[in-house]
Amino acid sequence: MPNIMLTYRCNLRCPYCFANEFVGRTDLDISEEDFEEALAFATDRPKSQIGLIGGEPTVHPKLETFLRRLSVHPNVADVMLYTNGLRLEPVLQLCQDPTIQPMLRILVNCNSPAVMGERNFEALKRSLDLAFGKYHVGQNVKLGLNLYSNDFDYGFIKELLLRYDLRQLRISLTVPDFSACGRVDAVENFKSRKEYLLGFYREMDEIGVLPYYDCNQPPRCVFTDEEWLWLLKYRARYRDLPTNITEPVSRCAPVVDILPDLRAVWCFGMSDFAKVSIRDFDSLEDLRGYFRNRVDAEAFRVSSGAECRNCYDRQTGRCTGGCLGYKEGGLRKLDALLETL
Repeated sequence: MPNIMLTYRCNLRCPYCFANEFVGRTDLDISEEDFEEALAFATDRPKSQIGLIGGEPTVHPKLETFLRRLSVHPNVADVMLYTNGLRLEPVLQLCQDPTIQPMLRILVNCNSPAVMGERNFEALKRSLDLAFGKYHVGQNVKLGLNLYSNDFDYGFIKELLLRYDLRQLRISLTVPDFSACGRVDAVENFKSRKEYLLGFYREMDEIGVLPYYDCNQPPRCVFTDEEWLWLLKYRARYRDLPTNITEPVSRCAPVVDILPDLRAVWCFGMSDFAKVSIRDFDSLEDLRGYFRNRVDAEAFRVSSGAECRNCYDRQTGRCTGGCLGYKEGGLRKLDALLETL
């Protein structure tokens, strides 16, 4: 699913922001003309899925125009809006339109009161109350959580999950600052976060919730046999719910992010490594092929850490060892070596 970045502007400053190379650095919004060009490029096949991202996409003054355009586009099947939830009510009102409601899904990345402030957290709860109450579109809304440090207090998300009787939660185990993560041993970083993560799983189990990963899932190798057995039993208690927490390998599957100036990156984790204009490619699939050859193929030559170097799953292309951002330093060294040959 390609993403179209509507704006670099954001009404929060989250410490884990994966797009911090862009967000808050300029007030650039995508124009209607460039949105149309990005949309045409990203929907060259029927039943396309599109993500709308930022910054904070709900601050774009033309968001309603964009959503209405997407709702009548013949090649668009689903749209996912990624938001912090602070300006959600106008979107919920749009969901009352029978042409928009079946198409639009909303992923609310929830922040703690300590990060967003008590006033903003109350505004977030009001938005969610409207979604699950007044507007009755809770089926369109999912909650997400970024676990960015081992001292992060996630008690607030338990409150929200119980408040809206939700059984699933999208999670990301965020990597260190992308400017530095190329110097981090991924496996060692996963191990340093394991006890915190297992504690999080246990508390989710206590309230009947099964999380699933958006990205950067820890591989099987970081867990002991006893820990893995507990995870398998935890997963088995929720057979009716989809999840990937017990996938034995951790494979990074980047997506194309189209920026407001119509450049594209292969997920923000690799944005500093490779940027290109969509106008230089005939199709979305050609652009994906470029990034797979430019980034993915080379990434499998680079291990994410010492334990990955002789790993069969890495050598056979099954496991990337987490986010490709961990490999940026190695990729740059490989590039420099290849230029000398």
